[in-house]
Amino acid sequence: MVAYAKTTEAAEIMKAVERATRDFNLCPNRVWAIARSLPRREKNLPLLIPPTEKNKSMVGHEDHKQCTFDFCEYSRLDFTSVVQRHEYESCTKNPCERLQGLFPSAILEKAAIDGGPTAWVLDGGSMVQPLQRYMAISHVWSDGTGTGAWADGEVNKCLYTFFKGVAQQFQCEGIWWDTICIPRGKVARSMAINKIQDNYEDARITLVHDCFLRNWEWVDAETACFAIIMSPWFSRGWTSLELAKSPKVKVMFKGHLIKDLDEDILAKANGSSERHRIASKAIINLRNKIITNVNDLLTVLGPRHTSWPRDIAIISGLLVGVEIGLGSTQQDIYQRILTQIAKVSHGNLFYNSATMSKCFSWCSANILDLSLASSEPTLRVEKNGEIVGTWSLVELDRIPDNNYIWTDTHPLIRAKLLLARMDKDNHMLLVEPGVSAVTRALVVKLSKKVIREVSCEFVGSVQFHPQQELCEADFFHKEAEVRIGDLDGMLAIEGEAWSQVKTWSDDKKVTDINQPIHPSISGSGESRQVGQWETDFKPRKWTENITTQPILEESGKEGQLMLSAANVDAGEVKRPLGEKDNPNVKNQHAWTALHRAIWRGHDQEAQELIKSGKINKTTQDKFGQQAIHLAAERGNERVVNLLLQGQDADPDVRCQHDGQTALHRATWGGSEAVVKLLLGAKAEPNIQDSMGWTSLHWAVQYNHEGIVKHLLKGKADPNIQCKYKKTALHIAVDRGYASVTELLLEGKADFNIQCKDNKSALDIAAEGNYTSVVQLLLLWAAKEGHEAVVKLLIEKNANVESKDSRYGRTPLSWASCNGHEAIVKLLVEKNANVESKDSCYGRTPLSFAAGSGHRAVVKLLVQNGADIESKDSHCGLKPVSWASSDGHELVVKLLVEKGTDINVKNGNGRTALQAAAERGHLEVVDRLLAAKAD
Repeated sequence: MVAYAKTTEAAEIMKAVERATRDFNLCPNRVWAIARSLPRREKNLPLLIPPTEKNKSMVGHEDHKQCTFDFCEYSRLDFTSVVQRHEYESCTKNPCERLQGLFPSAILEKAAIDGGPTAWVLDGGSMVQPLQRYMAISHVWSDGTGTGAWADGEVNKCLYTFFKGVAQQFQCEGIWWDTICIPRGKVARSMAINKIQDNYEDARITLVHDCFLRNWEWVDAETACFAIIMSPWFSRGWTSLELAKSPKVKVMFKGHLIKDLDEDILAKANGSSERHRIASKAIINLRNKIITNVNDLLTVLGPRHTSWPRDIAIISGLLVGVEIGLGSTQQDIYQRILTQIAKVSHGNLFYNSATMSKCFSWCSANILDLSLASSEPTLRVEKNGEIVGTWSLVELDRIPDNNYIWTDTHPLIRAKLLLARMDKDNHMLLVEPGVSAVTRALVVKLSKKVIREVSCEFVGSVQFHPQQELCEADFFHKEAEVRIGDLDGMLAIEGEAWSQVKTWSDDKKVTDINQPIHPSISGSGESRQVGQWETDFKPRKWTENITTQPILEESGKEGQLMLSAANVDAGEVKRPLGEKDNPNVKNQHAWTALHRAIWRGHDQEAQELIKSGKINKTTQDKFGQQAIHLAAERGNERVVNLLLQGQDADPDVRCQHDGQTALHRATWGGSEAVVKLLLGAKAEPNIQDSMGWTSLHWAVQYNHEGIVKHLLKGKADPNIQCKYKKTALHIAVDRGYASVTELLLEGKADFNIQCKDNKSALDIAAEGNYTSVVQLLLLWAAKEGHEAVVKLLIEKNANVESKDSRYGRTPLSWASCNGHEAIVKLLVEKNANVESKDSCYGRTPLSFAAGSGHRAVVKLLVQNGADIESKDSHCGLKPVSWASSDGHELVVKLLVEKGTDINVKNGNGRTALQAAAERGHLEVVDRLLAAKAD
């Protein structure tokens, strides 16, 4: 049964692979990269890859025909010189001009060297100032959004205009786009790249631009999730950094439709399909990712590609948070990462590639060649690069030569290992502790000097087949403390190493992996001091100045507190908060540590500051923003909840700069959770900001349908006009948002209100090209009895057969149901179908009119050919049955006079007479009996 189950599972996996590569034309390497980044690896594929018939509109990958599961040919191409794209089709025939004279290189270089923001104000003449809102762009160079062959600061006008328009759409005053924001000068470029993650952390939004996604039509959050993980953008190395550091991410799909990654896509995975949960997990693994061990780094960067190999090292360093100095080599960066992480797993060391040198000789030259490990990281990385931890010691003679597997071993590594096998007296095997069935081990060369641990040098890893079942006697020592480092820095072996090691006793072991050990044996026989190591590598910590932030006006512990909050260090946030410490110190722009932690998305640090009880939650920055404004905009529900606690909490406090409340900001950010929280705290939804916009205006502007519902439920007034006299309905109609328009109309929005241009929402709809909105307004006008509106929309060629999304009723059905005779006449004259049936009960307009007792409408419909014998699809009721059941005697009389069969039974076996009698409609009963009803 087990074998059968495995065979079936394998067959399902292969079917999924065929669907992905053959039917959907997806890159096999990209499909496998996603699968292996998830816990169940390839077992996810049958669930992840959708059935062919359900995804006919899927966009495939271009130029990936030569790719295999372990190699993507396309990703190895250099896309840095791809010709810059033109955004508009007209530019392909008549190319637009290049923007020249903007983005001066001298200003950019100075900003980078000074450590200030390197985002440009939208006019391209100056850099944004601290706290000024800007949009960052995360893009794919192969799409032609890089520099191409243009000189510094030169970009296609249409492309920049396009990005500028998106920035303005989200009320951003500047733009950070690496094409124009990374200087060319060596020193300035190095400094800019070293803080590239800060540009994403401080951005108001990050826009994801990928032509693959821009060709993908939005259907729902599930298909969008799948599109994202299969996109070229998601396979980029830099995406791992940009996605981890960006608090607010917007993704553009087909038709310039922009969706919020967290609110519109990932948040919808809860309670949804297994496919959606799997796909969202791959993205969530990168969101706000903090690298704490080697496995994290391998999982995040292993399946990703860059145009330049060294970029992976830079990205790794920035993710971990180490400083990358000018001229740092790849190994320099990786070594700083290892000392910053400080621990590795035993399983990480079983790899087959070249190693670093000296004290880091245990590590592969490329850190990403280390193996993924299933065990916890318990080996400590010392400041000088050596590792210390517990291993089981086994003599080389214990494993027969013919049990070694050499098939996949590099020839040079194999030569080293064979030489070690010949020198058995000075080498040994290190086996993972607690393992008796041994399939692998490390071969190490021993040092003569043994003080508190066995000291040795890494030679290589070996594999065994079959597995070696070792008993207690086979281990020289079951749990020994071992230091792996550089024998040149230790005392060299003289004679047989085992004669030295065997004198080592149990009482000299160090059993606590967290106990500090620093006696690395130097050539002089003296212990190297901690202070010496700390000058070798300088990982980026809270104690160093953050170059993107203004210089603090205060120093000491208060300055440390500000920096720790900016650099994701909750422990350091807690540590300085003594009795005399002041967490409310401001920088020159009046930001405190709390402002900074909230804006950069460092939730834990922000919560610690608030819980300390020492922070002033109402401190305003130079724009009059309080912490609650920033937390609401970032969508941080927990922090907003904490800020709402206490007597001084005011959910309606307004920002002096723009007059906005926290509810405005939460609505702008699209956070339903925070909007609900604020409304529950009695936030006033009808406060107007400096533009006269309420939260409802902003919700409609960005098509946040769920938030519109919450605001209307919370008594938001849809008819409030801004300073340009526009209501929320004007905005919804102007932008073509049909669903939101319907919600507003249901919330009693008045489409006759005129804006400053003397136009009503109806005028805007009639002039525009949004068919769905026009049809919606026609339905609504027919339902509510607005004859002039119906007439105008019909004259504008509105479709009289359109149906609403909820009930599937036409304008004629609604007008008939509500007794609007003049509108019924208008629609009939425009050849509206009098036999159209709704999608709920299959009722015709005549059925609705009869059931509602509108005799004049019934007469008009019958005169225009409506079938008086038509039955609905729910209970088989005819118009006379509906009229009889609801007691409409005059309608019954009219239908009888028109010859309807009054004795036909409905689906429940009742006649019209029985239905009238059951409900006590005596006049109807008399009328039917007079007509000879049975």
